[in-house]
Amino acid sequence: MEKSPITITEVQEIKKLAKDANQRDEFAREKHGVRSYRELLVMLRNALDSKCTPIGNWCIECKDCGYAFSPKVKGERDAHQTVHYAYEKQQMLAEGERSPLIGFEIEKSNAMKALQKPEALEKQYENLLTILHTWYRRSRARADSGGYTKIHPNYFLYAAMVARQVMRLSPACRKPYLEEFGFYDQDGQNNFPSVPPNSVFWLPPDGYVDEDVAKAEKELYERILRNIQQENIKPAQPISEKWSWHEQG
Repeated sequence: MEKSPITITEVQEIKKLAKDANQRDEFAREKHGVRSYRELLVMLRNALDSKCTPIGNWCIECKDCGYAFSPKVKGERDAHQTVHYAYEKQQMLAEGERSPLIGFEIEKSNAMKALQKPEALEKQYENLLTILHTWYRRSRARADSGGYTKIHPNYFLYAAMVARQVMRLSPACRKPYLEEFGFYDQDGQNNFPSVPPNSVFWLPPDGYVDEDVAKAEKELYERILRNIQQENIKPAQPISEKWSWHEQG
């Protein structure tokens, strides 16, 4: 009889029961016949990947939980695992705390699927903003857990930093996106942090503090505006009214 694929629920059970790394390895060997807990995680990733099929040039969809994502973007597989875990718990009728990000991830998944279909530009742009909003919340959630929320860029500056990643999903939306957000990228001549290519997480360098943010703002504004002008795009409103590093409220 063929053995059933490993589930996230089974991995989480080992994680909760084990007191340390050695015990995680021991449980993984006893329960699943692998050499280590790390090997079990690789097995889980392969099992989740096997459930996904392409639905476009850059998007895949899980046939079980229905989550659609771009596997080349950092954090997308983790998001799939989060949603898939919620799906597993629902399937088992188990009660568990629902992550506040789950709802946004499902909306992002639906937007990813919608972008694979021919739709009016306005609708495409709406779907693109749904994806952007979820990516921003992911980055903010990591900042909250990492203790650097105070210096995390606000929504509009973050949007400028991930412009290339977002516009890649729908090139037709390039003009309205740049009109609303512009784009910012590092050229190696400054030390102001951005979001790395193929990632959605903004991470500050070691030792980055409020004073560094204050010094960075003026140059950030100027760079974003210069980038827009090179694209022959006129911003929808003055840059100083929208781009502020600090989160408001």
